[in-house]
Amino acid sequence: MRRILFAVIMAFIVGIAMSSALIAEDSWVELLKGFKGLKSPDNYGSILFDRYADRLATMKLKPVVFPHWIHRAKFTCKVCHTDIGFAMKAGADDIKMGDIFKGEWCGKCHNGKIAFLPTNCIRCHSLGIDVPDNHKIADTLKDLPKDTFGNRINWVKALNKGDLVLKTSLTGNEQMFEFDQKIPFKMNARFPHPPKAVYPHKVHTELLQCGSCHPSIFNMKQGGNPDMNMGKIADGMYCGVCHGKVAFPVEACFRCHLKK
Repeated sequence: MRRILFAVIMAFIVGIAMSSALIAEDSWVELLKGFKGLKSPDNYGSILFDRYADRLATMKLKPVVFPHWIHRAKFTCKVCHTDIGFAMKAGADDIKMGDIFKGEWCGKCHNGKIAFLPTNCIRCHSLGIDVPDNHKIADTLKDLPKDTFGNRINWVKALNKGDLVLKTSLTGNEQMFEFDQKIPFKMNARFPHPPKAVYPHKVHTELLQCGSCHPSIFNMKQGGNPDMNMGKIADGMYCGVCHGKVAFPVEACFRCHLKK
């Protein structure tokens, strides 16, 4: 579905270029809203934990829904994906309640001090349930800068403006190593095509460590990933490890393709 959606988007962009017409972003966003590949803002980035769904059913519990948005509004990505050790691929970790009660995984925070205790089962085991105690994205993030895709929040702008003050570690405000370098990507696409993509290190190193991407996702040498293309990104490789799952989706073409 993502490949089909991506193909439609690119055909639309090419059509704009060939006709030399300028269409406001809001117009093509409305066009894309009809595709099922675009998730609603409150569900975007959410992960379903249902490995033990049958066992949960015997206890009359629903599978767990993990909302990325409420966690990324409080912590940098590094806290969970480096300090705690959650893999950046859904389903890669075998998370069990016994381990959480021991203070591992989610239990690092859900201890009654940083976040609510894991004994409050329904707060997480919430698939298909409206839990009154859980935060609502429309209320919690209503004052943050707006965006077009994903959670409809411009997280980068919110961080730069100081609207978000994120914790960088579990024990205190560890200093993040910010690397301010932009890398233009060489494009082999034939004309007409979108502007060249530019990768900004700074906005990524404000949230992640270098080891989050290098070398497991990207070769550290510029031009060292010659097989990277939008098809693979849409399938969850390279930039698609985050973009399209938690960070803004590939449908937001001009967030990356901005080099005139």
